[in-house]
Amino acid sequence: MRLSEIDEPRPAGDEILIDVHAASVSFMDQLMVSGLYQMRPPTPFVPGTEASGIVVALGDKVTAFAPGDRVACSRGRHARRGQSHGSGTNCPQDQVECADEEERTRLMTWIIIDKRYCGPPNSGNGGYVCGRLARHIPGAAEVTLRAPPPLDRPLDAVATDDGTWELRDGAKLVATGRPTNVELARLEKASFEEARAAELRTPVKPHEHPLPTCFVCGPARAKGDGLRIFAGPLGRDVRNAVLAASWIPDPNLAAEDGLVASEFLWSALDCPTGYACNYNQESDSFDQAPLLLGRMSARIEARPRPGDRCVITAWPTGRDGRKRTAEAAVHDETGRLLAVARATWIAVEREVQLGCG
Repeated sequence: MRLSEIDEPRPAGDEILIDVHAASVSFMDQLMVSGLYQMRPPTPFVPGTEASGIVVALGDKVTAFAPGDRVACSRGRHARRGQSHGSGTNCPQDQVECADEEERTRLMTWIIIDKRYCGPPNSGNGGYVCGRLARHIPGAAEVTLRAPPPLDRPLDAVATDDGTWELRDGAKLVATGRPTNVELARLEKASFEEARAAELRTPVKPHEHPLPTCFVCGPARAKGDGLRIFAGPLGRDVRNAVLAASWIPDPNLAAEDGLVASEFLWSALDCPTGYACNYNQESDSFDQAPLLLGRMSARIEARPRPGDRCVITAWPTGRDGRKRTAEAAVHDETGRLLAVARATWIAVEREVQLGCG
């Protein structure tokens, strides 16, 4: 990529020229620049898919807008105008919406859940999806999943007036997120060697795994593709059950700053809490009830580097009908706390877990 000046864009018949005041950078933009998106514009091209600003010129077929309107658009072609407001974009009028006072206070972007990050075969891993939405929320966040997150298509992430965020698939609400406090009553630690030993006692054996392609705990995922986190009991105290697993983040999980991206910490805390929820303290045994993540809250203290040896611990905290709750923590090998989470899982029928019911 390079920074350069181009001629001022002129709107075609059905296009609107917008003086851009704000433009997002989304995962779709990253894919397009990398040549990995299904739409591949001929090079050289100016990246950018979303913008908001003020209408400054109209094509001769535009009837729904006027110069001075405040608008937002998607799938525009951004271009430098070289004037005081910065950049401009031409957008077809059917991809532009007027912004009144309420709309101008909103923010909107897109999230695409790549099929790599599945939980059940046809929907996103709950922890990963929660972490992606939580990117937009400063500090600790609580995310509630309302529907199975679909894979490989743009989902709208919209900030509402009350400070929450919504993830939408068209008109369908997929998830909501809000700021919260995440303070756990207890924190469990284990050494890296203890965590490795606990993995050998994982209650879900590879040939019995209900979701073998799960991004986090699926045994069918290759090293470097899935996280391959297999939590098992530490075996310290039956009355105080704790599960543990080791985790060495792969280099492909790094964000631009070189540290593991925050959504992968959410992911790593997801399935271990599900395993913990299936531990029955009364019988000192694990059941195999199909579960789906309903809600997850997390607070990230620090992000590890790829290759760091990390330890995940998880423990059950209660059951209420079909609801099961657990908490979890991630520490590095020195015992430094990286993140904590609490999760609510829902016992469902197998068909529902697979997205068939």
